[in-house]
Amino acid sequence: GPAMPVEAMLKQAADLTESYRLERAAEIYRHLLAQKPDLVDGLVGLAATLARQSDLHGAFELYRQALRLHPQSAVISHRLAVACELAGLFDEALAGNRRVVKLNPGLLRARCRLATLRERICDWDRRDEEKQAIADTLKRHFLGSSPGKSRPIEPWSLLTLPLSPAEVLALARSYSVVELESLHPLRARLP
Repeated sequence: GPAMPVEAMLKQAADLTESYRLERAAEIYRHLLAQKPDLVDGLVGLAATLARQSDLHGAFELYRQALRLHPQSAVISHRLAVACELAGLFDEALAGNRRVVKLNPGLLRARCRLATLRERICDWDRRDEEKQAIADTLKRHFLGSSPGKSRPIEPWSLLTLPLSPAEVLALARSYSVVELESLHPLRARLP
């Protein structure tokens, strides 16, 4: 049959990764990268797949390769910083999250991770101000009269923020709803 368009193959591989069919997803990404070695979405997708397979070294290399192609990408920088944190490379994770926040101060996940990492290394400079700013942004974005549609912050990142128990519970619930919908797309369509 005719070859599948690149975008369709990327979507198929991403869907396979989300459903933990990692070997097949990796095959598709590798096939695409064999044809187009500078395909950033392919590099990032394969990196995410390798990270889920616990091949953090392989994921690091692919994220770094993607960053060489798009050095101003806050998203790729954030994914690399998260992989570094998961591998216990806290200095690299801290530097990566600082870079992400510099590139995109509105990326709440990176700001929360940065605040958490700073606490791990006992960097208290302006900590309370930053945590208050994050909490205020979360309240406006997720608890206001018209909550945002982006993915909420992980509940464990909220525990050290100046939020009331009711606010933490509401934010954790919004995170749970989004997570359940992403894990069970069919369930989200049920009445």
